[in-house]
Formats: sequence, C-alpha cells, structure tokens
Amino acid sequence: MSNKGNQINIDRDSRRNILCFGLAAFSASILRVPNTAIADARFSQHVSLYNVHTDEKVETTFWDGSHFVPEAVSQIEWLLRDWRTNQAAPIDMRLMLVLRSMAQKMETSSPFHVISGFRSQSTNLMLHDNDPEGVPEQSYHMYGMAIDIRLPEIETEKLRDLALWATNGNGGVGYYPRSDFVHIDTGRLHRKW
Repeated sequence: MSNKGNQINIDRDSRRNILCFGLAAFSASILRVPNTAIADARFSQHVSLYNVHTDEKVETTFWDGSHFVPEAVSQIEWLLRDWRTNQAAPIDMRLMLVLRSMAQKMETSSPFHVISGFRSQSTNLMLHDNDPEGVPEQSYHMYGMAIDIRLPEIETEKLRDLALWATNGNGGVGYYPRSDFVHIDTGRLHRKW
C-alpha cells in the first residue's frame, strides 16, 4: 500500500485481504459465527455432502479464499435439489459455512447425509398436507435457506448441539430424534425446537 499525497493505492494482495476480512465480518454479523470460523474465512472452505435419496455425493471447495467457486456452488445446488421434482434452486451458502464449522469442530471429513435441501412449492405443499404440524406452509426449504442432515457416526443429539454452536444463536435448529436428523436454516430469528 502506498500513499501519494491524498491518494492511496492498494495493491492486489492488500485489496484481497481487505475483501476477505470484509466477507468474514459480514458473515460474522449475519450468522454470528464463532471466532474460530471467522478466523478461517479468508482460507478455502470445503464441504462433503451425500444425498440419501439420489445416492449422489459432492466433495468440493466452495470458497477459494477470496470468493465462492461457481462450479462448486452449482454442484451443491444440484445435489440439494428437490429430488421429487428434479428442480434445483439457489442455496444460501451460509448453510455450507455452518456445516463446514460443524465438520471442523468434530474433526471429521465424513459427508453430511442430506435428507432435504431445496423443496419446490408443490413438494412442500404435499408434505405440509401430510404433516401440518411438522412442515410449515412457508418452509425455509422453499427458499434454499434450510437443510436437514444427519451424520451416521454422530448421535443426532450431539449433531443438534453442534448446529446450535455453529449457528451461534442465529437461524433455526430443529431436532428430530425419531426421524434421526437435524434441521438447520438461515432464517432471521433464532429458533430451536
């Protein structure tokens, strides 16, 4: 960085570091991500997912240290599609940051087993009609802001606790012990059930 008179010139590396720090601060303000996750936001971020309905797996680096990787985001969005309608949609990548934080805390590289990602309106309506108490009419799944997961080697209760830690009081965390999965969403209000 150099200062010539009143004009400041910032080299490319300094600009990248400033942008990375800005992204980390932005992510932290939205998600209230734990400090350990914020410290790593400038480095590449990796996630491993397995769709239990389609038998597909994605293991990819979705953040390269300075921006989201378009090819990886597309792979994630396809894996998290509504498997009933084969419809894909944009996914809130803050979900991947939460999963990555959880994987780091557990020190595991095992894939998260995805029960549900994006849901089309027709799928959500069908599920709501079958279970009005368990599936809201306006589920965050319809907006690419929710994911239901399990990790076979981790007890569901412990997975729930890790999700609560990783979301750090922002978004929703649901615990479904009889169905053996945890719901995570990036909604504005902190909710747990």
